[in-house]
Amino acid sequence: MHICSVYAYPVSCKESTLSNVRQIRLSDEMLNQLTLQADSRHWSVAKEIRFMLNLAMTTEPVLLDEEVEELRRARNAVNTAGRNLATIIRQRQYHDVKETELWEAVKKLNKDVEDVKKSVRHLTNAAVNVRSVKIRNTPK
Repeated sequence: MHICSVYAYPVSCKESTLSNVRQIRLSDEMLNQLTLQADSRHWSVAKEIRFMLNLAMTTEPVLLDEEVEELRRARNAVNTAGRNLATIIRQRQYHDVKETELWEAVKKLNKDVEDVKKSVRHLTNAAVNVRSVKIRNTPK
């Protein structure tokens, strides 16, 4: 059995200092799992615990910086595909295609693209993400 001190702060107050200390008891297995997770992110165990608590106490999506970056790359790829499609349509660079079917497919694609962009925008602009977890002794 291990005792771990955790500095906690209110989820809604991202700028508050980590002034509240609570001790919790962890089994060896729990500590090992937390340590593995923390090591995979290059975090301390205390930061991993704060992240998990923050994740459990919010209804907003909680994303790692790498996940936010991946979503932005996906959004950019969708935008590029949309621009390419618009260019093809504008220059009428399609052959052997029934125009009514093409326009229906384009309308559906545009709706799907907008849905994806809206979802990505919501996730990347979420009020809570990993940066709200206070960092102590973060490697530079």
